[in-house]
Amino acid sequence: IADIAAPLMSQLTRQLVWPVALMTFEAGRMLVRETTHESSTLSVDHGMVGRALPLLRTAAGRCYLALCPGKERRTILEMLARSKAPEDRRARETQRLTKLLDAIRAKGYAIQDREINPKTTGIAVPIRLGTRMLGSMSLIWISSALTIEQAENDFLPLLKSTASRIADAVRDRTLIEPLSTGT
Repeated sequence: IADIAAPLMSQLTRQLVWPVALMTFEAGRMLVRETTHESSTLSVDHGMVGRALPLLRTAAGRCYLALCPGKERRTILEMLARSKAPEDRRARETQRLTKLLDAIRAKGYAIQDREINPKTTGIAVPIRLGTRMLGSMSLIWISSALTIEQAENDFLPLLKSTASRIADAVRDRTLIEPLSTGT
């Protein structure tokens, strides 16, 4: 997915200037698979590819968790609830977390405000094929530069469109590849 997403993400960053990141779920964390941090003049984070970030503290993780199929979500939440890691303790706050995930599902995207980096805010949208979550794509901005409402208005349509284009390209590749790999 990262190889498919990279050119589309670069195009998005050229349009919006702010960096974007593609993250996938792996072992209770969100793994940064691709990012445009290096090419964005407004990035405050570099060297992000390969970093594992807390699922419940990131917009990408919350987005993934809220919008993945219910059975997968329950399994992930059970795993996180048993975790001893401090960043996973929110999984044991079931009422609060259920309310948060319900709100994300209703909106179709997630926000995190200064939780990973006290200078930045992020918004994340799902990348999915049907009901299957492939990952999340987030856009990060310096919190003092604009409000969450401005970011929702200015960035969300293009972010959703890019995520949809990535999912379409993944679907198209999976339809074509099995036919061309039989040698």
